[in-house]
Amino acid sequence: MSVRYLITTAKKNTWKFDVPVLFLGKWCTLYSEKKHWEGIDHKVLPYHWDNRDKLHKDYKYSITLMNELMPIISNVLNKIHGLDKTEKYWRMIIAPWLGQFIQVMIDRWSMIDQAFSQYEISGTTILNSDINEIVPNNMDDFCSMIEGDTWNHYMYTEIIKFRGLISSREIEKKYESPHIKKSKFIGLSNTSFLSRLLWKINYHLTKNNDFFFVDYSISGKRQILLDLLLGQVINIQPTPILPIIVESDSEKMRVNLLDKYEAHNEFESFLSVIIPKCIPSIYLSGFKELRNSVKKSHCWPLKPKVIICSTAHNSNDFFKVWVAENRIENNTKLVIAQHGGNYGSARWNFFEDLELSIADYYFSWGWKKVGFQNIKPMPSLKIDRHRRQMSPNAHGGILIITGNLPRYSYFLSSLPIGPQVDEYFSDMFSLVSNLNSVVFEKTVARIYPYKDYQWSQKDRWINAFPEIKFDDNSKTMYQSVSNSRVVLGTYNSTTILEILAANMPIVLYWNPEHSEIRKSDEEFFDSLVQAKILHYNPKQAANFINNNWENIDEWWSSKKVQKSVKLFCEVYAKTSEKTLYEWKKNLQNVVNNEII
Repeated sequence: MSVRYLITTAKKNTWKFDVPVLFLGKWCTLYSEKKHWEGIDHKVLPYHWDNRDKLHKDYKYSITLMNELMPIISNVLNKIHGLDKTEKYWRMIIAPWLGQFIQVMIDRWSMIDQAFSQYEISGTTILNSDINEIVPNNMDDFCSMIEGDTWNHYMYTEIIKFRGLISSREIEKKYESPHIKKSKFIGLSNTSFLSRLLWKINYHLTKNNDFFFVDYSISGKRQILLDLLLGQVINIQPTPILPIIVESDSEKMRVNLLDKYEAHNEFESFLSVIIPKCIPSIYLSGFKELRNSVKKSHCWPLKPKVIICSTAHNSNDFFKVWVAENRIENNTKLVIAQHGGNYGSARWNFFEDLELSIADYYFSWGWKKVGFQNIKPMPSLKIDRHRRQMSPNAHGGILIITGNLPRYSYFLSSLPIGPQVDEYFSDMFSLVSNLNSVVFEKTVARIYPYKDYQWSQKDRWINAFPEIKFDDNSKTMYQSVSNSRVVLGTYNSTTILEILAANMPIVLYWNPEHSEIRKSDEEFFDSLVQAKILHYNPKQAANFINNNWENIDEWWSSKKVQKSVKLFCEVYAKTSEKTLYEWKKNLQNVVNNEII
């Protein structure tokens, strides 16, 4: 076997430049840092989840492990906090973290395993620090940490040390303070006197409301109308601002968390050690204060009959505890409303599966799923709002709407994972390189505006296409779409559903090997393929655009295309002319357990 020095992340203070090295993955070799690694004698380890069958198998294994661990952790947390709560209560609070953490650890473990099985590792550099410094305070901290090099370096180090893969003489140790910022507050940062006064007044007016909405994409005007239809006072109260008060978790508190767990293999043994070390402090030393704050906050309705949310159940720890308490004390129903694309069609999606398991009712955007009676297809308030903001411009060009994902895997879904995002960029550039000069002249790229994840999106575009025009990200996507003749969608996302629902001309391309569709839904995507809307080959997609550029409108308005769009939207982007009335009717049915 080839002998190489192992480099696990992009942290250059752990690199060697004078010996052959093995980069654990493409997350090490940043596009912006080419000058530092191109001249090194290096190899980049292939990604284990390029085998997507393995990815799917590992996903199912992660769900099995989470379900095995939930009752054990629930019992221990009850003992730690002197409570007698059900597993359903604790699942609401910790399953979003536990499920993601297990999936992340399967990935990190597998890459270390692959490196040592395929190469003779001559050594590695580890950064010594107190692991408590990288323990997240809450779920928001965790979601932020797992995207970065520092947290991942420490996780790879923990795996190597646990398995004893390198002798102490082959490990170069350096000290580094992680300098990871942790959350100090839960909720919004607007603490102005006027805001707090308005919220206090609003609480007293709405404390007896039966229905409470959190973080759902609905305009203020439509929220007011829906509240009025439901016969309740209009609510504007956001998540309260609360300090996160955590103390140093006692060693006994963490060590005892999984001491009753019987592992079946070495990886599970590692999990029984690393989970107690890494569980967010807010579930341990900070939980009593969090729970007390929830009970004393007086910010949301006292005894709501129905709570409706879209994403707060994943990362808002205050909200999760508030919901868990209300479901016990007031028999409150939790309705989770679908918040984005990929749901309902992806062969696997962790948050879809989790949400279906914790929601009393799930409002989908049109789809159903075998075995789940709690799904109610509903017109999407989000899509219904945004579809009205878009219409094609016959004199416009082609708008490429790009996506982006972290360099490191975080939760598992049928999308490009981790280093596969690099292939996503390559495929997209292959498509653009095959556009003819007339079309390219009218091409505008809209860079993913929220996070770059150190992929250097704009630099990649400029280096590949120096003449490319970029969209103005200060405009909303909907404004930019309306300035365009046709849109190019590049991944299975919310965006394509909004544009299809607006009946706006769109051509889709993605790699089917990285965007697997569940078999029960293939007919709807096959319909898009037959209508030439969806393409699985970048060159073919480009050729279609080139050949139809002058008659895009004629193609889009054809019976075949319109039939395909209508069929697809009925299942994945449902809308209605009576959206608010349907929501009113079905939310009232939830109260009466009459959902059909």
